[in-house]
Amino acid sequence: MEKCIGCILCSGICPTKAIELVGKGNSAEIKYYLDRCIYCGECAEVCPKDAIMMTEEFEVAGFDRSQMHFSYKKEK
Repeated sequence: MEKCIGCILCSGICPTKAIELVGKGNSAEIKYYLDRCIYCGECAEVCPKDAIMMTEEFEVAGFDRSQMHFSYKKEK
């Protein structure tokens, strides 16, 4: 989150709308819906500040979809 500039490119390119940006610029909050993500990597590729990175960790599961929603904010 430290590198994010709130440009919304990741949100716009995501084919499954797994990334949602609330607000603008440095005050933006990112909502990430892991249950929608297809691990295509488009978000990481388009990010101009390399704030999103792909990892080899892909085996995620949950019994409740609400456990697969994450929210990130910049610390002030």
